[in-house]
Amino acid sequence: MEKLENLEKKIGFKFKNKDLLKIALTHSSFVKENPLERLEDNERLEFLGDAVLGFITSDLLYRLLDKPEGDLTIIKTNLVDKKTLYELASRLNLDQYLYLGKGVKLRGETKKYLLANAYEALIGAIYLDKGSKKAIDFLKDKLSSKISTLTEKKEIKNPKNYLQEITQEKFKTLPHYQVIKEEGPPHNRTFSVAVRVNNKNLSVASGKSKKEAEIKAAKKAIKGFLKF
Repeated sequence: MEKLENLEKKIGFKFKNKDLLKIALTHSSFVKENPLERLEDNERLEFLGDAVLGFITSDLLYRLLDKPEGDLTIIKTNLVDKKTLYELASRLNLDQYLYLGKGVKLRGETKKYLLANAYEALIGAIYLDKGSKKAIDFLKDKLSSKISTLTEKKEIKNPKNYLQEITQEKFKTLPHYQVIKEEGPPHNRTFSVAVRVNNKNLSVASGKSKKEAEIKAAKKAIKGFLKF
């Protein structure tokens, strides 16, 4: 319990239901190694936290930035990616509080992945235990600061690059762009481009150049991956 209390001090408030906090920190490997304890892993809380994070991020972007929907979508993908979540988890030294199986080594990409997932689970636990206001309070300053950094330093990733990262993570492959239609006279052509993964269309978009159409198609595909 002392372990959880130390984390509560870092978070800034106490949980009414300490079990929620422990579940948020419990990896499935720990559950499998301790079957008699009837523990629950953090995957369901991670699912919930992902949705809560998405909603709060969308709300903040709408209120803080006067930008078109496509730009907000791209900024949002940069805010809720694994890199950002890992950075936030690291500020809490969340790796010191995780319940992991003995065979799990916290290093490299595995560490980033597990910490990012645990941070989403923590958001889900806060939401269930304290409600939406506390969840917003917990994330607001952190996300607002990140939004400022992204927009002021122009660190926002190109949509095609970002989609590539998403498809590599989800499907272990790269997206493929294909011109499916060309219309109009030579001096005023319109190109329609499909972006595909594993021979399946993710999205289709049109533009006055192949590059413009590809970027629009990437933006639409990214939006399809986002969860609210």
